[in-house]
Amino acid sequence: MILIIIDIDKFKLKDISVPNNLLKNKYSIFEYQIINDILNNYYSISKFKLKYTKNGKPYLDQNNIFLSISHDKNLLAICFDNREVGIDLQFYNSKSINSRSFLNIDENDSKEIINIFSKREAVLKLEGKTLKEINSIDIANYDIKTLFYDEYTLNIAYFK
Repeated sequence: MILIIIDIDKFKLKDISVPNNLLKNKYSIFEYQIINDILNNYYSISKFKLKYTKNGKPYLDQNNIFLSISHDKNLLAICFDNREVGIDLQFYNSKSINSRSFLNIDENDSKEIINIFSKREAVLKLEGKTLKEINSIDIANYDIKTLFYDEYTLNIAYFK
C-alpha cells in the first residue's frame, strides 16, 4: 500500500497536462499530478488513463493497481494498493457532525460519530456505492484500518 496525504495549500504543482474530463473540482489537478508521480516513480508506468465509474469511483487502466481518493478542507489523501481499496478522510467539527444527522448511529461522542461515518464512507468507496446507501453498510463485514491525523480521521477499507 502507498498512502499519500498532502496539504494542497503547501503543495507545489508541476507543469503537467491534465485531461479536461478530469477537471471536476479544485483537487483534480493535485490528484492527477500525485497519481502521475506515484505511477512513474513506484510502478514505472508513464502512460495511464484515470477513469471513473458511473457512481464516481476512480480506477486505472492498469491491472492490479487500485486506488481511492478522498479530500476534506485542504487535505487530499490518495491510497494505492494491489487490491481493491476505499479511503475516506474527515475533519472533525460540529458542522460536519450536524450534517451527518441522517446516520442511524446510537452514539453521543462527536468524534466517534465522524469516525463511524468515515468508516462507512470508506466502504462505500470500496464498493463503488453512493452516499444514499450509507445506512445499509455493516462495517463489521470489512477490514478497516483507522488513522488519526491532526484534526482528521482517515479510514482505509478492504474486503475481508
